[in-house]
Amino acid sequence: MSPKLLILIISLFILGAPAVVWATVEEGDEPELSLPDLDGEIVNLSDLKGSVVLIDFWATWCAPCHHALPFYEELSSKYADDGLVILAVSIDRNSRTIEGYLDQHSLDLLVLHDRRQRAFSAFNPTSMPTTYFVDRQGIVRSVHVGFRSDDRDQIENEVRRLIDQK
Repeated sequence: MSPKLLILIISLFILGAPAVVWATVEEGDEPELSLPDLDGEIVNLSDLKGSVVLIDFWATWCAPCHHALPFYEELSSKYADDGLVILAVSIDRNSRTIEGYLDQHSLDLLVLHDRRQRAFSAFNPTSMPTTYFVDRQGIVRSVHVGFRSDDRDQIENEVRRLIDQK
């Protein structure tokens, strides 16, 4: 075995890269998600069965996220009584950065902090933001990549469709 190949194999073993990098959550999957909110309380997706859950991966540096988050807050207010829960999963490293951003933009969402980006690696979104629509049984029913103003109706229609499936 060549020394270069041996170094590559040892590096991959130490980093554990293949097990995480290739994981992807898709339609039909029943993902696991367990992360702290900004107060340190653990939120488990499995505890939210019975609710329609929108999981949005975002970051303070993501320009489209700046438009998506206020819209998701509107959806949360509009459909919370119908069982909608929105989990805004930030991949920012520093919680103060997240808190400052939320204060500056007057956002009051349930934000989970994926500081080590483990959930991000498991879900493996292809772009930021990426939103996963999870039905009341905990199964991903659709995935929306990116965010433009034109996406609002499509996203709200998907939320309503899942809410109506009781």
